[in-house]
Amino acid sequence: MVARRRILLVDDEPEFLGALRRLVEDVRPGTVVVYACDVPTAEWQLQSTSLCYVFTDLRMQGDALAGLRVVEAARKVNVPVAVITATELTDAGLLTVPIVQKMGDIREQLRKLIVASVGD
Repeated sequence: MVARRRILLVDDEPEFLGALRRLVEDVRPGTVVVYACDVPTAEWQLQSTSLCYVFTDLRMQGDALAGLRVVEAARKVNVPVAVITATELTDAGLLTVPIVQKMGDIREQLRKLIVASVGD
């Protein structure tokens, strides 16, 4: 039996997580979506769950760089990660990570990443 693909969504806004889940399910039906609303939960998911991709918000619970810790945790276990943010980014540590701006056509940006990164 082939393991189902899992994507981790990390954000502290439940409405945004729901919208992301629906997008993932539309683009790649059958993909399992798991959630984390904070860095410790995301780190736990990354260490204990087989994941194929992580989408993380940059700012969570007032911490402007919480997403950077999620990026580092994903890198440690070799899981591709993208940052979703409304913040203009200048951090050199994020230059190799796809950045999805919350302004503009976020749906199309996310769709392209999901199609490119999450196999059938």
